[in-house]
Amino acid sequence: MKILRHGTMQGVLTPHMRLVALISMVKWCKEDRHSFERIQAEMRETERTSDARKLLMQADRLYPHFAESTLTAGLALDSYSA
Repeated sequence: MKILRHGTMQGVLTPHMRLVALISMVKWCKEDRHSFERIQAEMRETERTSDARKLLMQADRLYPHFAESTLTAGLALDSYSA
C-alpha cells in the first residue's frame, strides 16, 4: 500500500492504474476479510464509482483468501507439492 500511496502522491498513477493496482492487491495480497477492507479503503471518494466497486468486489469473489478456500477444502498440501 505504501507503493500505491507513493505513486499517487507523485502523480504517476492515473485513476485507472490505481484501480488496476487495487485489484492486483486483492488478488495477490488479500489475507482475509479485514485485509480486503483495508485495500478497499484505499479507494478515493472520486474513484468509488459503481463500476469500480463492482470490479473490486468481483476480484474479491474470484480470489478468496487462501486459508478460507484451500485449507478448508483440504487441498493445501496438494497445492504446495507442485
